[in-house]
Amino acid sequence: MLRVFIIDDSPIIRERLKKMMNSLGDIEIAGECSGYRESVLEISRTRPNVLFVDIKIVGGSGIDLLLEVEKKKWNMIKIVLSNYCTPAYRNACMMAGADYFFDKSMDYVKLRRIIRKLAAAASSYQVEEKLRTGSRKERH
Repeated sequence: MLRVFIIDDSPIIRERLKKMMNSLGDIEIAGECSGYRESVLEISRTRPNVLFVDIKIVGGSGIDLLLEVEKKKWNMIKIVLSNYCTPAYRNACMMAGADYFFDKSMDYVKLRRIIRKLAAAASSYQVEEKLRTGSRKERH
């Protein structure tokens, strides 16, 4: 089962993502929060397979959170979902360790396709292999 953790300052977006995840099956919501500090503690505690993060979060930035995850060597797939979709933000996120970057206003179909693929891999025990080999080969 794929375990996801959602970090976004918008409760509406968090709810939308949870509904999407629940509709796909084979996905467990490991947790959710709106801010940086709480995220670090909860990610450490729950150890999800997939992390959804926005660039704008309470008490910090999603980019800082990506850097923290990389620094701590927490092995998970990191997906940025943001309204800040300029090339500069995309590049900063990818350099900070994001595996995927999606536009919050228009990429939900693409996001859903990637999550389905990851959930299918998890159900056949391929997520660990994907994490070991690095999903960065498929960055969007």
